[in-house]
Amino acid sequence: MSNSESKEHFYVGAHLSVSKGMVSMVQEALTLGADTIQFFSRNPRGAAAKALDQNDANKARDLMHEHGFGPLVAHAPYTLNPASPEPAVWELAVRMLGEDLKRIGSLHVPYLVIHPGSRKTSSLEEGVSRIVAALNQALSRSSEGMILLETMSGMGGEIGGQFEELAMIMDGVQDPARVGICLDTCHMFAAGYPIHTDPSGVLMPWSSM
Repeated sequence: MSNSESKEHFYVGAHLSVSKGMVSMVQEALTLGADTIQFFSRNPRGAAAKALDQNDANKARDLMHEHGFGPLVAHAPYTLNPASPEPAVWELAVRMLGEDLKRIGSLHVPYLVIHPGSRKTSSLEEGVSRIVAALNQALSRSSEGMILLETMSGMGGEIGGQFEELAMIMDGVQDPARVGICLDTCHMFAAGYPIHTDPSGVLMPWSSM
């Protein structure tokens, strides 16, 4: 095996719109030279979800296989807040999480990225407890997909601005094999991590989290 063949392949993509269907989205990625994609699982500013087109998803899967695509990533809407102290908002988050895990499974997409959410004026421990409960409930409702917790800037009561906060969530999850971390380098920089000058120093202490 040559050195080039033995090197790990890195997939490179962009966040694209799925409004015209998955096949159209994959074709757009191909014009950009991408081999993976992130897209919203539903309306990013609301809760509405477009009806699934399984035929379109199957054709997109075949097209991606033909061109050597890596796994796709769905991003949950910004309205999803599993850390919310408001019961109606929290219950909506649990419902959307469960539904979106099933949706991405039908679309042959393995990963769902979510913002851990804002605890508002409640304590960090209370917010983390609500996130953990939401994740455990949602994961128990579907055997499909893996949830990725996005690193956040930590502004306005956001949870996930510090790695320790993400570790607290992971420690409480009942099925840790189905929960991981999505590194948003812009958010990490805003949270105070020198990811632009010392990426190894930032990430190595937490690589086994």
